[in-house]
Amino acid sequence: MKNILFIILVCFIAISCSHDFMYADETANILGTDMGECVEKKQVSCEAIGEWFICETYEFKNKAKTTPAHNSLYRTDWSWVAQDWLKLPICSNSEINNIVFNYSGSDKAKAISREMEEINASGCGYYSFMAKPSIEDPRYLIMCIFDTNKSKLYVVDAHL
Repeated sequence: MKNILFIILVCFIAISCSHDFMYADETANILGTDMGECVEKKQVSCEAIGEWFICETYEFKNKAKTTPAHNSLYRTDWSWVAQDWLKLPICSNSEINNIVFNYSGSDKAKAISREMEEINASGCGYYSFMAKPSIEDPRYLIMCIFDTNKSKLYVVDAHL
């Protein structure tokens, strides 16, 4: 029994240490337009038992000021409460803001949260999100922020 638990633990660690990008093939669906070549992508993750915060960033070569068209990620799954693209800043002090801008699981997670908060405060971009089971109680959240100055997409995938 101990060997089986050890093997499961090793597999879990190996999977969670992987840097596969969950949304790399979905950027055109998220933005509603093809931004062309992605010149840089990064992933910041912080995980605990039953909880995770993953932020993937995609910076595009196309630096023309682009307005996202329509976020069609998971649009056919009616269990999500969704908000399509709106202009920043996000004004409300909702639980969604707390998850994205105040996450403090690790130093890297804090840094990317502050970076997104600065983009929000500058108003230079757009945001879209999906939450389960509701906006008031987002236990599972996918928040997308698009920085129009840098042509950079942030995708936060968080489960609390």
